[in-house]
Amino acid sequence: MRLAQILFSIFFWSFFVVTASAGFVVGASIHLLLDLVGIDRERRFMHWYINGWMFNYLRMNPWWKIEFVGRERLPKGGSVFVANHQSLADILISFGLATQYRFVSKAILFKTPLVGWSMKLCGYIPLVRGDSASARVMMDQCRYWIRKGIPVYIYPEGTFNKGDRLLPFRRGAFVLAIDEKVPVVPIAISGT
Repeated sequence: MRLAQILFSIFFWSFFVVTASAGFVVGASIHLLLDLVGIDRERRFMHWYINGWMFNYLRMNPWWKIEFVGRERLPKGGSVFVANHQSLADILISFGLATQYRFVSKAILFKTPLVGWSMKLCGYIPLVRGDSASARVMMDQCRYWIRKGIPVYIYPEGTFNKGDRLLPFRRGAFVLAIDEKVPVVPIAISGT
């Protein structure tokens, strides 16, 4: 079993490197075309494209069981999604929510080739931790998306926690929801 997992992992990452590059070029080209003709200013297409594409990579692994409970209860329109954060896999798992949202993420990730470029094309929101000016800009960008009827997705712990206990929540997500008078939607992620 272990050898099969190693071989699959080698195949998977080789396949990912080749197809991710091509997939990004296709998605970016479609985005630029839509933007040029004035369609999809809210980057809905790019979010669907990137999310579907990345989530399908996860579904390829026969050793991973992915299950969503209550996905049909996600509200329509602006809201603040808050989730626990155990690992980097949480982000990929969240792509399976099958709804529009805009992530708040560490600003440094936006500089990563392919990943960061995709995040920019989707309209995701960068944040430099501990920088109050960056936090203000982040809150303004979150308000923009909420007012457009698109939820924002925030990990209120501020970073991922490898243990079973939650880290203390930062208050920004909750202040945002109160200020904008939108619901806070709790999301629990387990097993990543």
